[in-house]
Amino acid sequence: MNNFAGFSSALGNLSRTAMTRTAKEFPPMSRARGLCSEGSKTVPGTTAARPAIERTSVLKDGREATVRRLEPREVGALASFHAKRMQFADLFAHKELSERAVRNHFLAHETPGEDALAAIVADKVVGTATIEAQPLEMELPIDGHILAAKGMKESEVCVGRMMVDPDFRGIGVGRALKEAQLVAAADSGYKAVAGLTHSAALKHVVRTLGGSVQEGMGQTWTVVRCDGPGPAPEKT
Repeated sequence: MNNFAGFSSALGNLSRTAMTRTAKEFPPMSRARGLCSEGSKTVPGTTAARPAIERTSVLKDGREATVRRLEPREVGALASFHAKRMQFADLFAHKELSERAVRNHFLAHETPGEDALAAIVADKVVGTATIEAQPLEMELPIDGHILAAKGMKESEVCVGRMMVDPDFRGIGVGRALKEAQLVAAADSGYKAVAGLTHSAALKHVVRTLGGSVQEGMGQTWTVVRCDGPGPAPEKT
């Protein structure tokens, strides 16, 4: 059973109706995206075996946070995270958006050029970080001149997105996610991670990791290299 099939089975335990729709809209990855495996051999045109990512850090409040890929059996924990995040949406939109976010998270595990990680504290998902291609197709496309000025091509840069539970902000979860996100990007062959943010805390994290922050068009772009040492981090 592949990871997405295992996820689909786990999601069915949460909602049989949702599972029926999920199975129709999202068939097993081996059929939906042409992915397949032959033992440990990587078939051309598919995702290669990803190195494991599991990074544990001590937060400012003394608790430990572990950032890693989720297992299909942990779909409930991820669903709870997204349900809380979308609790102010109307009931129908809340259910649809939560299910979509959970599906997309596990789809990223088996999609070339994408990945998804979660921060876990005491068996609770408290944040997520994802990477995907096409930085020029972000909600507000990054200015291509920004990448060119850094000597990078669009194909060498991925889009990074992060979310942290409001109850766990300001204690180091965001930094732990960002560091793991950079590792995932490097493992996928990217040179840098670009993103959009309004968060002053994330801007600070980006700068301490040697990245750059650039304002423009009413939004802030961030770019952090993941292919080697960047500029000297600022002192904190």
